[in-house]
Amino acid sequence: QKIQAAQEAIKIDDTYGEAYQLMGQAYKDKNAYKDAYKYFTKAIETTPTLAYSYYGRAWITQAIHKDALGAIPDFEMVVKYDPEGYLGYFGKGNIEVINKKYDAAIKTFTRAIKLAPEVAELYGARADAFHNNKQLDLALSDFARLSKLMPNDYRGYFQRAVIYQERKNWLSAFNDYTETIKLSPGHAKAYFNRGSVLMELKRYKEALPDFEIALNLPNLDDTLSAVAQVSINSMTKLINQEDKLQQEITEYT
Repeated sequence: QKIQAAQEAIKIDDTYGEAYQLMGQAYKDKNAYKDAYKYFTKAIETTPTLAYSYYGRAWITQAIHKDALGAIPDFEMVVKYDPEGYLGYFGKGNIEVINKKYDAAIKTFTRAIKLAPEVAELYGARADAFHNNKQLDLALSDFARLSKLMPNDYRGYFQRAVIYQERKNWLSAFNDYTETIKLSPGHAKAYFNRGSVLMELKRYKEALPDFEIALNLPNLDDTLSAVAQVSINSMTKLINQEDKLQQEITEYT
């Protein structure tokens, strides 16, 4: 419907930039990125001040074409034509993270948050920058804010669990990985990481099924799959030894 409406508008006035922008957005929503890029470009050619068209084109350049540097000029145009909007700063901050300029990214995301404090994604993005910058307490705070704004989204819980695991705060990590799995049952790395936490707690019988589930999910990479298999083999031996010892103690008593 969006595409049809935009096509009708273009028939009436082929210099109507907003119509091309609407076409670009509609094709982007359909994952038809080549057409989306074409129409965002046409929108910019007809109306050079359309901030969202620069954002749409920059997003495709970064996320789909994997050209972070190529996206920077368009993100800068978003900021130029929509200085009170957050999208340009959001995109610019993501590029800075890719380029490992974490201090700059934190400042950029903070600017975006001041403009749109209700947008959960901004807290998640800044938290990632804090995490990479080894500012773990600030990262935890932002991930908590992300989870508060989006309680049914697993990402805040998962990333917070990763930090807890790094800090050897096993119980908090276990709880957040468990919440991640509730919200995203196919999250292989959450099972793998929870299994690793349970191993640290020497709760081998609970850890074993987590590694087995992780292995049977399609999105676990080869390296973690190999580690999971080794862990399963090791824990199976430990569990058998514990069971044998317990049996001997029972028989003796």
